[in-house]
Amino acid sequence: MTPRQRPAPFADQLFAAYLRGHLLGASVGVRLAQRLAQDPWTNGQLDHMPEELSEEIRFVRRWAREYSALGETAINLSLIATGTASTTLALFAPTRRPVVRTVALEAMRTMVLAKKAMWEMGSSIVIDDDERTRSLERFDRRALHQATELHMLHVRSSAELFGRA
Repeated sequence: MTPRQRPAPFADQLFAAYLRGHLLGASVGVRLAQRLAQDPWTNGQLDHMPEELSEEIRFVRRWAREYSALGETAINLSLIATGTASTTLALFAPTRRPVVRTVALEAMRTMVLAKKAMWEMGSSIVIDDDERTRSLERFDRRALHQATELHMLHVRSSAELFGRA
């Protein structure tokens, strides 16, 4: 965006907070993706996902910093204080239990779809930044692919769990 097209300072801070809110979910998502990738049941189908999510997290951190000099400290402290990530991930350990695997796949797909909405929103507001637009479009396509993979695994896991395989 050119300076003339950029929103007012408050809107910049609000946008950065929005992005950092997504980073909270992403921190849980990358750990959950690691657990799912380590589950032999997934047969390597999700091995790519933790690194892809890590790349996207780095992108969003840089993007948020452009809109706000405030760091992620407050968000990180609140996450640590509430133990949200640990509590959430504890529910999904180990993913080798069929019911836990099914719920974990569903939760992961939900997070990926929320991330996809963020990429779509970003693409709709980015102006005069071809490189960022290309990245957002690439991440959006990737999210669709990830959601499709997770959906297929979730369907299979659900069918096995509930005896419909």
